Amino acid sequence: MLEFLSRSDASFEDYAEYALDVPMYFLIRGHTYIDLTRPPGITFRQFMERGWGDEHPTLDDWTNHLTTIFTEVRLKRYIEVRSADSQPPYLMLTLPALLKGILYDNDCLVGAWDLVKRWSWAERLVLNDAAQKLGLDARAGRIRLKELGYELLSIAAAGLARAHALNERGEDETIYLLRMMDLVREGYTQASLTIDRWKGHWNYEVKRLVDGCSYDAEAFE
Repeated sequence: MLEFLSRSDASFEDYAEYALDVPMYFLIRGHTYIDLTRPPGITFRQFMERGWGDEHPTLDDWTNHLTTIFTEVRLKRYIEVRSADSQPPYLMLTLPALLKGILYDNDCLVGAWDLVKRWSWAERLVLNDAAQKLGLDARAGRIRLKELGYELLSIAAAGLARAHALNERGEDETIYLLRMMDLVREGYTQASLTIDRWKGHWNYEVKRLVDGCSYDAEAFE
């Protein structure tokens, strides 16, 4: 997570300045991949200032570099939220719907920010760590993430309802949030569900764990 992005005056320029000082992974020239991870290494700012051997920066190099910045949220030509990656098929449209409901509606954006804006940077770090260990039982002060998460989903649902993008059955995109809302209401995360299955009907068998967490064509039908 990037502390400077929590400031009220954070800008695109701040993100660009940060990205310039991130060490580079590679260059691509034609069909050749040039590994830049070996010492001494080079940041993109240094690459702009002095090049790399006979190579000099291009706009494509900058575009590629932005794809190698592994923050929780990554800025490209769109906002990429990375922390909820690799969901089961029945939840794959939940994250896009959640973010659309919040980010594409000004009232919802303000409402979502109101939930978290009073936290200090130190509190955000503590909560991030607690969420990875305790899931929805982690607390932000006296509030559990279970309650906070359900409130966030409710805000997103309001935004999607107002967007009124309907399918052929006349349903708006809040339908993509319903399964997640049920899970959060009951206090489940993908981690806790996997642990329950591992200790339950998977009976501690690695093959069942792998099969249960794998995707296949039938899962998307």
